[in-house]
Amino acid sequence: MIKVSLPRAPRLNRGPDRVRINRCSVSGAWYADRVGQIVAIEFTDDHGYWAREGGTFNAINWIAIKDATALPFES
Repeated sequence: MIKVSLPRAPRLNRGPDRVRINRCSVSGAWYADRVGQIVAIEFTDDHGYWAREGGTFNAINWIAIKDATALPFES
């Protein structure tokens, strides 16, 4: 029998409801033109905050944690 080692899935958690994008340290990132804006967050993992891009396909994409500030939950 062959033993296969699969990579671990990223740890997902709820994280903040929304973040303010403070900067864009990743060249060519989708959020480069959204610095200063507040965006809704779908979930958070070890890679970053995951948010919808908007637009026609409304794809989900990441925002580097160091580039954004988590905002308090809205009640």
